[in-house]
Amino acid sequence: MNKIGIFTKRVTKQQMMSVCKNKNFKKTIQTQHEELEKKIKQTNKNTEIYIYDITHNPQKPQNQETKTINHINKTGENPLIKQTKKNIFIDMTHPYIQKKGKTTTCLGRRYNKEKQKHTNPSTNICHYVIILKANGFNKIYGRLINVW
Repeated sequence: MNKIGIFTKRVTKQQMMSVCKNKNFKKTIQTQHEELEKKIKQTNKNTEIYIYDITHNPQKPQNQETKTINHINKTGENPLIKQTKKNIFIDMTHPYIQKKGKTTTCLGRRYNKEKQKHTNPSTNICHYVIILKANGFNKIYGRLINVW
């Protein structure tokens, strides 16, 4: 099965390399979510996509991965409205394929300021998932890398 690793801009190159050495990704992408649609255009919709973002939990080991099963978008933005200038409804009932994991709160630009107020904060993994779902991808796995 083809697998792609997508990393938010907040994931460091060192963290990417650490994650990728144990995975068999056919391709890795580190991009802003605004550029994601262009970078996945030629990708088969049945490809497994693993999205990595950062989180903050001082009680857990540095660089520990946490599986994500859902997200709460508190960024104040919806990438589809920005791109299309119209409201599009995408069913986000089960955005991630895995069944066990944590729900993350996406904070966007407020991540550094508010990360300590949330149990599993993230920057904008939710935007990547919204864009992928809107483009017909359903095999999406979310991962958070603990950084503190």
